[in-house]
Amino acid sequence: MTNRDKIEEQKSIVPGGVTKKLLDSVQSKTYHSGAEIKVGDHVLFGFLETDDNLITLIKFHEEEYGTLYVDSSRRNDNETIPNLKLKTQI
Repeated sequence: MTNRDKIEEQKSIVPGGVTKKLLDSVQSKTYHSGAEIKVGDHVLFGFLETDDNLITLIKFHEEEYGTLYVDSSRRNDNETIPNLKLKTQI
C-alpha cells in the first residue's frame, strides 16, 4: 500500500471532513505546519521522521502531502498511517 493509498483510506473514514461541532470540541485547531484546520478539511495523520531520526505523530492537510511532506524511506509496518519527512530534508 502506497502512502497516497493510506491517505485516501484515512479520508474515507470521515467522508464529509471536519464538522463545526467537531472543530469546536477539539483543543488544537492547527496542523503540524501551523495552518488552521477548517470545517470540511480532512485531517490526516502521519509519522514524521525528524532530523534526529525520531518519529512523531502529526496532523496534516492532504494538500501538504507532496509539497511540505514527502514519503520517508524509513520502514513502516503500519498499514494505515504513512511515514513522512519534510520536503526540505531531500
